[in-house]
Amino acid sequence: MLDVLRSLVAFAPRQVLMVVVMTLALSVTSGVSLLMLVPLLDVAGLDVGQGTIGVLAEVVAGAFDLLGVALSIPLVLGVYLLVVTLEALLGRVQSVRTTLLYSTYVMHLRQRLYGAITRSTWAFYARHKSTTFVHALTQELERVGGATSALVSLIAKLVLTGIYLALALYLSPATSLLVLACGSVLMALLARPTGAGKAKGEAVSIAYQEMFGAIGEHLAGMRVSKGHGTEALHVDRFSLRTRRAADSVIDVARNQADVGFWLKTGSAAILAAIFYVALVVLALPLASILLLLYLFARLVPMVTGVQRHVHQMLNLLPAVDRVDDMLARFDARAEAPAGSAPAPTLQREIRFEGVSFAYNGEGNEAGATTLEDVDLVLRAGATTAIVGPSGAGKSTVADLVVGLLTPRGGTVWVDEVALEGAAVHAWRRRIGYVNQDTFLFNDTVRENLLAVRPEATEAEVHEALAAAAAGFVLHLPEGLDTLMGERGVRLSGGERQRIALARALLRRPALLVLDEATSALDAENERAIQEAIERMAGRQTILLIAHRLSSVRAADMIHVMEAGRVVESGSWDELMRREGGRFRALCIAQGVVREAPLETGVER
Repeated sequence: MLDVLRSLVAFAPRQVLMVVVMTLALSVTSGVSLLMLVPLLDVAGLDVGQGTIGVLAEVVAGAFDLLGVALSIPLVLGVYLLVVTLEALLGRVQSVRTTLLYSTYVMHLRQRLYGAITRSTWAFYARHKSTTFVHALTQELERVGGATSALVSLIAKLVLTGIYLALALYLSPATSLLVLACGSVLMALLARPTGAGKAKGEAVSIAYQEMFGAIGEHLAGMRVSKGHGTEALHVDRFSLRTRRAADSVIDVARNQADVGFWLKTGSAAILAAIFYVALVVLALPLASILLLLYLFARLVPMVTGVQRHVHQMLNLLPAVDRVDDMLARFDARAEAPAGSAPAPTLQREIRFEGVSFAYNGEGNEAGATTLEDVDLVLRAGATTAIVGPSGAGKSTVADLVVGLLTPRGGTVWVDEVALEGAAVHAWRRRIGYVNQDTFLFNDTVRENLLAVRPEATEAEVHEALAAAAAGFVLHLPEGLDTLMGERGVRLSGGERQRIALARALLRRPALLVLDEATSALDAENERAIQEAIERMAGRQTILLIAHRLSSVRAADMIHVMEAGRVVESGSWDELMRREGGRFRALCIAQGVVREAPLETGVER
């Protein structure tokens, strides 16, 4: 709780001070409204006696005498109503200020967490489910907001409780001490169910995280589910998780209701004890008894309110812990800030020197090795292809060139600039990147293209579409203004890849990276894109990652990878002339070339 309070004060010290001031003002007016009951009882004819309540009556009467006003029932009632109205007004302002405080605090945390997730390294980000982020940014942060609101309300309740308790002690120390003793016993009896609130709150967080995960997985896999006729199975699994989430919330509500029941019952017993002790044991004047009952009738709900807010905080603190933990972990894995580093110009080459990389382990962490001591060169203005079997490390090379991954060992150079730190962000601004997992925004074709270069002209957009063999978009119902649906669901896989390629070309990049970018194209469109790539030859640096070897025939240099190493390099003709070469064997396996029986030695 103290950590939440410190974080809140650090975020908005002036707003916190304003809420505290409003709370104190509210406490003062609440105390004054209570004191106004003393002269009201006096002018009503009740004997206020000569004890503490009599002293209060004299003080209030003296204040009215100084103003030159005689006490009367209409006057006292009018002042009382005025004070209560002021109290209500202050309460309204305090409520709005409190809501403003915790709402802006949650907004700040949401922006900070989203920024931390966005700035983290790709390798670390990719280890997490997207639904984990959605859950943290929505459900968990709303619970953090509830915890913050409960904390502010708790502080206000504590201040008001202190005011009322001080008045109670002044009116009747013996009765007040009895109440404190009874209240302490009641709180001790409720300590165990109250303490269980945090564990039950943790169960809510876990259940909702699992439910969000099920939502993401089932919706993303809807095509597979329908294709296999397993919708009922998915619905059953989702229902199980929603039932767990509901059960955890009901468990929290049951725990809170149990505590509330004993608080209410115990409070009634305490009020009964107050009345008995004040009337029979202490024989206090009737006016004092009425004032005490009124005072404790307002004090007891405040004490129970304090306990309720503490319980609520305990239920919600697991969300605070989870958000804090995620912030710390992602801040620790943040990429170097963009800064003002100039972008590498790529005048000569991109060079790998002894580069090693292991997934599930960045930096010095242990992990399964994907690349081991790789040396290769991508010449500026040339088309370089990287081929090899699945799992050879081809896409890892592409991600290292783009700067999405950081080598465990060795260095990636762009000319003489090491691809690390702030240079990575500057370099990415000069790259066009298309991978096989094509992503399109749920927006128009035009907005998807302009996302990478908002200032592009209509002519440049059409030029990029033509180069990517994506002219089909001009024949869509709304042309460039056609909505494509979530992740471009209204288009085929090949159409999505062609739009993604047009988007990359529209950027006019210094380096165009195509990571299996033609994998979903038919032969005709693949050939059209290959021709477009060939037309760029000599004018743009291109990196082709390909599993289908026919697509790299026109590359200036082909690197063959296997088990994280470069095993062969050369042009198409050079590699095909190598008897027993790995590239030649791959081409034969894919049917790109056929070889006659060994005795003839003739290749067809």
